[in-house]
Amino acid sequence: MRIPPEEIQALLESSPITTRRPKRRSIDRLLAGVRRSMRATLDEHMQAPMVLFDEAVRFILAFEEFQFSRKLQAESSDFALHITRLRSDLFAVREMVQLGQESAALALARVFFKDIEIAMGLAIDPKFAIAYGASTNDNAFWSKNIGHGNIYPKVRRFLEMGGGDLEHVERKLSHHKELKSFLSGHVHPTTSSAFHTVFPPALANPGMLLKRPLGSVGWNVSLLCLTLAEEVRVFAICCIKLFISQNPPPAFASYKPCGEMDDFIASAHILEELIERYLEPLWLEHTGVSMKWKAGLS
Repeated sequence: MRIPPEEIQALLESSPITTRRPKRRSIDRLLAGVRRSMRATLDEHMQAPMVLFDEAVRFILAFEEFQFSRKLQAESSDFALHITRLRSDLFAVREMVQLGQESAALALARVFFKDIEIAMGLAIDPKFAIAYGASTNDNAFWSKNIGHGNIYPKVRRFLEMGGGDLEHVERKLSHHKELKSFLSGHVHPTTSSAFHTVFPPALANPGMLLKRPLGSVGWNVSLLCLTLAEEVRVFAICCIKLFISQNPPPAFASYKPCGEMDDFIASAHILEELIERYLEPLWLEHTGVSMKWKAGLS
């Protein structure tokens, strides 16, 4: 079924008029203009965070290809499926960042963090993986095994098996909880999140606000890209350590060297090196920009 443009035009011509003929905007042209503007803005203000974020996306892409190049078993198939979901999440976040839609990007990032926690559980717990795939009552399974913090013991075990020490693991879990709580403010909108969508800070002009921009580099976009890149880096390191461990879980067992493995290992290496070189300076740079903007506001 198709809706012809002539039908839309006829409806437009039959629409009631109060003062003048109604205007209609082309959504495609509108978004094309936003993309052009945001491309230049991101290149000027966020080139490095976008590079790190894109390398994280490349790792997930390469890791997905590797997973599906293997013969999947009942204990490993849902882990592979979930890597595809992570790829979809990151693509969606990236699209919102490039369109300058900060709040939508943050809401999608909330989904990503829950998905990567589930992927961690599927990676190291074959019983959980089989039950997850066989579940016929998704709400009941979610409530008992994933929601209300029930996934965290599996996340903790994944990080520990991936080589994390106790302090690092606890810090990572605490960070996840705080981050998801913050991101929930964009899944369940508040007055504050709505206000910052309508009047985001003009970071290039300290103290000034933009008025209802179609797209902008919001307050948290740079930090979001850095946070997602770091999250994928930790995930990548843990996965590789599990691959080479003496008794890997089924999701990482019986692998054979291949071109797809070379691809994801190279992606992990590049991401790791870039994070080591640039993550901390970029955090400090963002802090400096934020302090300068707040000083202008006061």
